[in-house]
This record gives sequence, structure tokens and C-alpha cells, in this order.
Amino acid sequence: MRSIEILQWVATICLVCAVMHTFLVKQLQHIANKFPQGSIAENFFHLLGEVEVVFGLWASVFLVSFSFIEGNTAAISYL
Repeated sequence: MRSIEILQWVATICLVCAVMHTFLVKQLQHIANKFPQGSIAENFFHLLGEVEVVFGLWASVFLVSFSFIEGNTAAISYL
């Protein structure tokens, strides 16, 4: 498999994960409320439950994967 095909699969997987993560935001916020106020777990689940964070998180996963597959120069150029 060529690196471009692998990169397309990684992009597709990241997009699917981002969409699924979007639908889980409410449940993640609910989980965050079960932990004590200010705890690491509460902050972590609260962060994952923010809609604004979802696509940024998965975009960064894609860019890190991109840099491993194609190299840092190609990833920075793509960005």
C-alpha cells in the first residue's frame, strides 16, 4: 500500500472518530459530573466533552500521523 493510500485511510478513520466523538459529548459531560469538582478526571472528561475541542483533537491526531507517514516537512506544508 502506498503512503498516500495509508494517509487517506488515517484521514477517514480520524473523521469517523471525530463524528462519533461529537455524538458522545453529552455522555462525556455526564461522566465528568460524577467526579469531584476540580479533580484531574473531572477536568479530563470535561475537556473531552467540549464540542469545540473534538475536531481540533482529531485534527491534531491526523497531523501527527501525517508527519509520521510523510515526514515533518510535508505535514507542515499541508498545515
